Amino acid sequence: MTIGLKGPYNSGAAVGGAGAATIQANSDVILRGQILAVYFRYNDSCPGTTDFTLRTLGTDPFAPSYNILVKANANTDGWFYPAKQQCDSTGGAIANAYVPIVVEDYLNLLLAEADSGCSVDVWIMLDY
Repeated sequence: MTIGLKGPYNSGAAVGGAGAATIQANSDVILRGQILAVYFRYNDSCPGTTDFTLRTLGTDPFAPSYNILVKANANTDGWFYPAKQQCDSTGGAIANAYVPIVVEDYLNLLLAEADSGCSVDVWIMLDY
């Protein structure tokens, strides 16, 4: 087990009107491993209406894009611990059972409903 912190990855500066600016960017490398934690840092006084989605890019035809973490109407820096709910052999959710999200893809950072100039820096803690 090797744990490492990757990043920062930056969304780029949002473009558009107040509360309606958007931007997206992709990581420059493929990340591989289990995501243990994600740190967000909002830059340039993002408004409380800011939506941020961290997802895979979906570059593999057998692994389409999926969300890792979605923060709606938020602008507070901090650590977040995304996880997926476990399922049984029939596909039913197992109550109170969660596993780390596994990634082997480029990351996509999508910022929406922000102000012009707003951006987000993201660090990913991986077990790889």
